[in-house]
Amino acid sequence: MNYSEYTVEQFLQDQYFTNWVLRPSRESDRFWQDWIRQNQEKLPQIELAREIILSTTYKNEHILSEEDSSSILENIMRAQADLGNDQIGTGFAWRQLFRVAAVVAIVASVAIYFMVPGKKEPEVVQVIPSTVIKTAELGQKRTVGLPDGTIVKLNAGSSLSYLQPFEGRERKVVLEGEAFFEVTKDENRPFVIDAGGLTTTVLGTSFNISSYDEAGSVKVSVLSGVVEVKSRRGQKEVLYPDMMGVLYKDTENLNKTTFNEKEEFGWKDGIIYFKNNPLKEVFRRLEKWYGVSIKLDSDKILQGTYTGEFKNASLEKVLEGICYTSQLTYSVENEEITIKLQTN
Repeated sequence: MNYSEYTVEQFLQDQYFTNWVLRPSRESDRFWQDWIRQNQEKLPQIELAREIILSTTYKNEHILSEEDSSSILENIMRAQADLGNDQIGTGFAWRQLFRVAAVVAIVASVAIYFMVPGKKEPEVVQVIPSTVIKTAELGQKRTVGLPDGTIVKLNAGSSLSYLQPFEGRERKVVLEGEAFFEVTKDENRPFVIDAGGLTTTVLGTSFNISSYDEAGSVKVSVLSGVVEVKSRRGQKEVLYPDMMGVLYKDTENLNKTTFNEKEEFGWKDGIIYFKNNPLKEVFRRLEKWYGVSIKLDSDKILQGTYTGEFKNASLEKVLEGICYTSQLTYSVENEEITIKLQTN
């Protein structure tokens, strides 16, 4: 989510932001404090949105409709014109704008909470869950904040879908691809991930799931906490830190093993790590990582394996390293990369 382009109105409509203001958790507070430090120019919008939330019926856990929040912003713009552009950006100006916005927000929210004439009970507002899909395209990674404060880092070519708000006694999401989860603890509502035929259930922990369609297995690697994994056939394993559950797609067998931390978690820190990986897998990962197309000039190229590690490296540097040790060459034409066998 690109919060750096958010307006005040969009912050008011963002459930992860409003949840942080009203019910901050350790994870969400860390996320927003770090984000604000890196985006100081957005501080006036953040402060205004926070004041509106804390001073209106947001305290009753409601999010304004787009129509209401648009009304707030229209009044802000009118107040801005009255104050004069030379005052905008000062603390006084923002406080003046906030007073106008807060009044409109209160009036807009009264319709929700005041009793309907002729009734003794307040009118109940029913929230209908909607499906939310977050995607990281090829060549990019994305950090997503969920309504409960959970942070999810999506690897390239991955997507996460869930109902907002979560329904029932579970916080359920569906993952395609790879993601690192930092789950907010809630003993009353387990966090459940459905990924490639493997169901992962946790209360609060950090772990990685890799379930790309083209891979031969689904892997769950635990960094902290306790995780339960269950296959469609009913096999179960309980995983502790430094343990990994692997579901093999061809046999549907679920095994428990250990893992190399760089191999499983390195991607979220900009590290691309290979350890005796077949070159076919190496080039496939590079296509996702950098969002490029790689063509092989000969099938003989796929006979080798590669071991190496790169951190925040350019595609050119990675290709040079792989080609040098594997006796290959590469060329780039019209954004397509061709790998060839080295000739004498």
